[in-house]
Amino acid sequence: MPADAVASSPTLGFHVLGPLQLTIDGESQSLGGAKPRAVLAKLIISRNKVVSADAIADAAWDGNPPLQFRNHLQVTIAKLRRSIQAAGIDPMTVLATAPPGYRLNVAEQACDIGRFTSMKKSGHQLAAAGKFEEAIVAFDSALGEWHGVALADLRGQSFADEFAVLLEDELLATQIARAEAEIACGRADAVIGDLTSLTNIHPLHEPLWAQLITAFYLAERPTDALDALRRLKHALSEELGVDPGPPIRELELKILRQEPLAARPAAPKTPMAVTVVSSNANAMRAQLRDTGNRTIEIGTGSLRIGRMSDNNVVLEDDMVSRYHAVIQRIATEFVVRDLWSSNGVTVNGQRVVESTALVDGDHVQIGSSSFRFEVLPPT
Repeated sequence: MPADAVASSPTLGFHVLGPLQLTIDGESQSLGGAKPRAVLAKLIISRNKVVSADAIADAAWDGNPPLQFRNHLQVTIAKLRRSIQAAGIDPMTVLATAPPGYRLNVAEQACDIGRFTSMKKSGHQLAAAGKFEEAIVAFDSALGEWHGVALADLRGQSFADEFAVLLEDELLATQIARAEAEIACGRADAVIGDLTSLTNIHPLHEPLWAQLITAFYLAERPTDALDALRRLKHALSEELGVDPGPPIRELELKILRQEPLAARPAAPKTPMAVTVVSSNANAMRAQLRDTGNRTIEIGTGSLRIGRMSDNNVVLEDDMVSRYHAVIQRIATEFVVRDLWSSNGVTVNGQRVVESTALVDGDHVQIGSSSFRFEVLPPT
């Protein structure tokens, strides 16, 4: 039989960086209403891991599943499997029953989020090696996976909102890293438009403003750089009643003194929530210590804190939201992010706005629970 007569296996695709989609050979499949879409989205987010039926139901019914949710969930899973089977793919292999729930078995390259993560990582590695042109190509590939707000069709459901907030930060960090690479290639003027648009969306994000101010200055537009500084100061003063942090103040002094700025990125002296790559990053460890002297280690991924049982740290406290906060290691530092909680997160008595970097000894308050953040010796 000729090689071209052999039918190739259908290709499954899973998409969450925009509206949820299940595709077969590039063709979008009908998924029905919000609940089956939420079930699939939850499984994609936790792909290749067992997700309990309780956690899936909590996502599908937004924290309030009916008593008989298992019957409903089984029907939904059966419908998803039929969609997969219709393409000639073994549904039990892809969407497996795995007590106490289910597991979606899928290659990372079959998911837009998997491809995004892979190319983003590649871009950072190339930039760290000084290969900025190649890094830009990798970052462009990563950004090309986005087609709108993550899980746009499921916004308003807690799990989707939490996921979208986390991914929005990943997206912004990648956009900033790409701009850094362009600046390092001597094209500061090429990124000014994009950075200006991003500061309109994220008016309190100091690292983003630092990038724009640097681009203006390197493009020989010092007046625009100082104007951007004034706009940032005004936004911080009006919204938060604070002044810019030390890195911005240092940048301002250099501009006022007409000192040269390095086109190639360097790690900031003061912790800022930016993504950089460090050869020592894998050795970094930290923990939270509560008032009872119990410790919770923060791994290489993230530590999610909230009231629901699928959080890493569960706080049974009415002042704590279902998914309240997450602490992540981002390259060379740890960052705490408020997940749109009702009562907020404070660090050393100051309420966190979006996110803030943590340093050794910081006191973190979530509801009525207090924690001390401690950096551990490298392994």
